[in-house]
Amino acid sequence: MLISFLSHTIKVTSLKTEDELRSRLKACTYKSLLLGEDTEDKSKFYLLTFSLDCGRIGSRQLELGICTEDGSLVPHLLLVPEVELVVIGFNKEVVGIRPKDGMYSFRLVFDSLFSSFLHVPHQGFILGIHEIGVIAFTNTGQELWRYDKDVVTEYFVEKDRLSLRFMDSPSVSLCLSDGRVVM
Repeated sequence: MLISFLSHTIKVTSLKTEDELRSRLKACTYKSLLLGEDTEDKSKFYLLTFSLDCGRIGSRQLELGICTEDGSLVPHLLLVPEVELVVIGFNKEVVGIRPKDGMYSFRLVFDSLFSSFLHVPHQGFILGIHEIGVIAFTNTGQELWRYDKDVVTEYFVEKDRLSLRFMDSPSVSLCLSDGRVVM
């Protein structure tokens, strides 16, 4: 699969072993990063190949390897073109990467396995949904608020509220601006 992002393309590849992933990263001629390297129970391996400045002769490639732990979901990518940022959620963390220079912009650690993103541009932030809650953060990685309670089964944004439904607890609505519970 190829994804277009500004003047770049992103190719996503699933690999069978960590050795295969490390070998591909080692062969990269520009820059490579390995995410989830410290994961204990590694079970799946992904390679993201960014072709930077596509269409130009000699365009560079940035390669990101991701090791996911047993029981985690497939890594989730959020493209934020306004600031040329790729946000990646996997295992119990979220990282922001600037493809142009291959540098980390930020890293956030969650209390449980990451699930998905909700981009809330009118509020100026991103919601990172994880197994037992949510973290609101800016595209610079500044945490604005967090809410943890129970296993999240459903979530949605409606107007200025985030509604969360849980496995064994009553549903809640949170004010998007500050994360407080509202009725």
